[in-house]
Amino acid sequence: MNDILPPEIHIWQTLEQSLRFICTRFGFEEIRTPVLEQTALFKRGVGEDTDIVEKEMYSFTDKGGENISLRPEGTASVVRSLVENSWFRANPVTKLYYIGPMYRYERPQKGRFRQFNQFGIELLGVQDSTADVEVIALMDMLLQMFKLENVELHLSSIGCDVCRPPYKKILIKELEKIKDQLPQDFLPRIQTNPQRVFDLKDENAKKLSENLPVLMDHLCPECANHFDGVKKGLTVLQIPFVIDPKIVRGLDYYTKTAFEFVSSDLGAQSTVCGGGRYDKLVEQFGGPATPAVGFGMGLERFVLILQEKGYNVPTNMEVSVVYDEAAKDTAFTLSHSLRAHGFKVDIDLQSKNIKNQLKRADKVGSLASIVIGSQELGSNTVMLKDMKAHDQKAIPADIKTVIEELNQILRRIKRD
Repeated sequence: MNDILPPEIHIWQTLEQSLRFICTRFGFEEIRTPVLEQTALFKRGVGEDTDIVEKEMYSFTDKGGENISLRPEGTASVVRSLVENSWFRANPVTKLYYIGPMYRYERPQKGRFRQFNQFGIELLGVQDSTADVEVIALMDMLLQMFKLENVELHLSSIGCDVCRPPYKKILIKELEKIKDQLPQDFLPRIQTNPQRVFDLKDENAKKLSENLPVLMDHLCPECANHFDGVKKGLTVLQIPFVIDPKIVRGLDYYTKTAFEFVSSDLGAQSTVCGGGRYDKLVEQFGGPATPAVGFGMGLERFVLILQEKGYNVPTNMEVSVVYDEAAKDTAFTLSHSLRAHGFKVDIDLQSKNIKNQLKRADKVGSLASIVIGSQELGSNTVMLKDMKAHDQKAIPADIKTVIEELNQILRRIKRD
């Protein structure tokens, strides 16, 4: 688990603001769920045979004897909340997003921590493939906003309850033939979750998986038609994609569409975000039959890409108020008024001399400074300095004039 300090935090804040902004564009509203949930929620939703539940959850018994866990992902909590709050009767179509910390006990590596922050989208109530296209389009637009070019959309279908069982039997039969060549820790999964073979990092297993049958060649007509609709919708929106039949999911609730945005800038941890359909999860949690689609994106990885691209966020103060001891009260009153009018204002709290205060103004990147000394105090003026153009002039000390003159400097700097 890691700390996020300035100046890195400014990238995080900008990213989170952008996420909220783009969600508003698409009509998604925010939901916030607890960090702690009953362990049974994730066993039922994520799946007891998944790595997340078996190996990675932070689970314990609380003082009341309840088995609880720190949430490892967001979708199960969102669906639990909507079912408990009887949401679906009044809201047959629901568009929600969340931003918050998740927890998995896994091996830390570049872009991956045991406490990580996730942004997620959930669109519930639409069976048509247009919903799949909508959530993918939102992620694609986010990438365009940050001008990230080396990210590729990988698209697949992982079928449904009709086509998955017969395919599973076929795959198990093939895996049994080569099980002596597979990693020992994977062998128990041959019967329970055989598709995880496509997610193994072992080089020999990767080569073996190239000759295994893939689910996309065994889709039922409904899943095949749905997948065709997704491909057509993305083509209409001119969102490029590649078909990747070996996409697998570590969560049991996924059905039909599965997708990943993959970056060539992240090395081994190349997935920026992943998602797909989960049409059975709401019903599984006791709600009405409700189709749904969404994705989750790890913010650490996204920030890592931005940093490696040299992305930074200017943190300049707009104005520094500089004063001598005689003008201290006037200076603090002026700085308070400017802040109330929306300006980012820095003022020295230690009453240093004017020369040192001006050095501080340079250090915090102030675009302008307002100097109030004994002379200005006597003439009811202030000295306004343009820190970029290195010129200055005396102006009347009334707040209206100060704001007008200050805005002129800030507009010119932003224009230039």
